[in-house]
Amino acid sequence: ITVEYNGQQWNYQRLETEEDLSTDTYRDILKELSREKNRILGNKFMELVQVRDQIAGVSGYDNYAEYAYNAVYGRDYTMEDAKKLCGNVKDTIVPLNDDMWYLDVDYASYDSLDELESSSAEDMFNAVGPALVRTQPELGGIFQYMRDNHLYDIQAGEDSVERTDGSYTVGLPSYRDAFIFINRDNTFRDYQSLIHEFGHFCSYYYNTVPEMYQGFHVDVCELQSQGLEMLSTRYAGSLFGEGASAYTYETMSDMLYVAITACMIQEFEEAVYTTPDMTLDDMNRRFKEIQDSYDGWYYRVYGNMCYDWVDIPHLFYSPVYYIGYGTSALSALDLWVLSGEDWDGAVDIYLGILNEGLEAPYRGTMDRWGMKDVFDEADIKELSLELGRIAGTGSMEAEEAENSAQPDGEAPGVSANETSAAQDNRSVQFIILAGIGTVIVLQVLIISVGLVILWEVRKKR
Repeated sequence: ITVEYNGQQWNYQRLETEEDLSTDTYRDILKELSREKNRILGNKFMELVQVRDQIAGVSGYDNYAEYAYNAVYGRDYTMEDAKKLCGNVKDTIVPLNDDMWYLDVDYASYDSLDELESSSAEDMFNAVGPALVRTQPELGGIFQYMRDNHLYDIQAGEDSVERTDGSYTVGLPSYRDAFIFINRDNTFRDYQSLIHEFGHFCSYYYNTVPEMYQGFHVDVCELQSQGLEMLSTRYAGSLFGEGASAYTYETMSDMLYVAITACMIQEFEEAVYTTPDMTLDDMNRRFKEIQDSYDGWYYRVYGNMCYDWVDIPHLFYSPVYYIGYGTSALSALDLWVLSGEDWDGAVDIYLGILNEGLEAPYRGTMDRWGMKDVFDEADIKELSLELGRIAGTGSMEAEEAENSAQPDGEAPGVSANETSAAQDNRSVQFIILAGIGTVIVLQVLIISVGLVILWEVRKKR
């Protein structure tokens, strides 16, 4: 992609390597490049929307979003359920994500993570393998099987070699196997990618259904990967040493980010597919408006436009897929909370979901394994409070709201002693504030009397 700026030709490579650019110049050129990329890819997306609208009509659906929910993914929840989920995420997960920004960060822990930039694929295997063995020996055995049979391609692309961005796992159903592809960026996130994709690998490994009859339930599939990411934080110390706290913080933050952006993209796709005659500018404005409603800057904006949504590849080749990342991220966080209370129970649940393969619908699976219903407002509020307590972001207002919702005065997941202590603390705080208020009132009265006396003296003089 090339644009002209002040009579010169610019592309992304030149922009990133050019020296002595002012901030304003850099921003202006980036805007032009983003707009040009949006024009090219956005017009392709609009063509896809029209084709998909025709597919939905021929199949008897009002719009492609409804068609995808039913005919493509076989979801056991509706678009109306997804709309409620988006509202709940705005009300509970977005504030929690905002609070995470104000936590004290252990910068030394991040420095330790930075040292992983030079680690090789073998270093990654040697770290992740033992952690999986400790999580569950059977998982460790599957990981060693994958490694021994070189069922992976994990490397960074060289300058002269084009390599697909990102990571993915493909099934080899004739062998009941899979193959992992990871394009490295030489950071600790390569470890996250390996753990994530290995979750998918295990799902294919356990799947005994012939390929012709296999289903594909995105939400369960992504929980099999994201759930393993969250469980792996238990052994972050053996994986990353002093970088453990930073890794755990980043993994939790990533799941919150996924849940939020998945809902954003769900709202965008619903708007596009229910209004298939949208212009490109309409789409750019609509995406920016949706992003604003989630109280964050997740993609760059220019005035009332957002151009960079075209960087989301799923919009092009897996339409209406992304909400499955959000539901599964919330369930992965739920599994993580449970693992802190009952590690063995959480691992058993994860293995049970892993053995579901790709066949089981999401909501029924979560209910069968006793997981929270992320579409239920009370459940997602409880999850947010539990995560806030773990992360240390819980506010007094949140605790009071939770306590008032309990008929016996005891917050869920908090002992009676803890509740009593919290009430005592609030009583002490009230007494202190009342005392301070009394002192202030007395001071005001004394000053007032003094002023009256001085005024009377002045008049007599």
